Amino acid sequence: MPNLPAPYVSPWREFGRNLRALAADLRLRIQELWRRNGEGDLPQPGFWPRQLAAFFWPALLVLLLALAVVALMQRSASSAPSPGPPPASPSALPSASPPAPAVAPDVSLDVHQDSAPLTQVDSPGNRAADSAPAPEPEPASEPAPAAEPISEPQPRPSVVPSLLLAETADPFKNQLRLTLSLTLWRALSTAERDQRALAWLRSAEEKGFDSIALVDEEDRPLGRSARVGDGMILFDRPGAA
Repeated sequence: MPNLPAPYVSPWREFGRNLRALAADLRLRIQELWRRNGEGDLPQPGFWPRQLAAFFWPALLVLLLALAVVALMQRSASSAPSPGPPPASPSALPSASPPAPAVAPDVSLDVHQDSAPLTQVDSPGNRAADSAPAPEPEPASEPAPAAEPISEPQPRPSVVPSLLLAETADPFKNQLRLTLSLTLWRALSTAERDQRALAWLRSAEEKGFDSIALVDEEDRPLGRSARVGDGMILFDRPGAA
């Protein structure tokens, strides 16, 4: 028997039948979940009371929906354009006052004053002043030479010696080595030595060093940080031999 061609089936009809089958399956699964939730068969956290087992998942679903609605409202509020400044009222606009009319200058007084002739009274005093010879100008006296300022020697700036002469880091021991002036170091009192040594120790610890060592110009030890405990050990005290 020859193979007959398969009858034509519309794909849209198959698609609609599959949608109905999917809807029926989804309805059955929802009914199953609802039944299992009512029986308390669905997984629940341990702190949830057993008597309220049927309300856990509905309450969780309502909470998630509320959070989604709040997030959507906040997003829409942030994306809304901010209102611009209100338009200015007509009363606030500056009013343009009409220009003042130009006033023509009064030139009548100037005409009368210019037209009056100027007359000079010829008095005897004026004639005597005109006939008298003009006095000869006196020779200008030469200015006295200005005295040159005496330059005073400028004082030279005094050089203040420094107690701390140099800083050397020892990477193998992780130690900071401070070279001090022996003369200035011995001029300090015991309290001043202790105070400066502790300040140098704190500064070295802040820089990441484990210990410090104090030496003079000839590399002789003057002190070091304590190996047990905290503080400084000074070798040279005031008045020591």
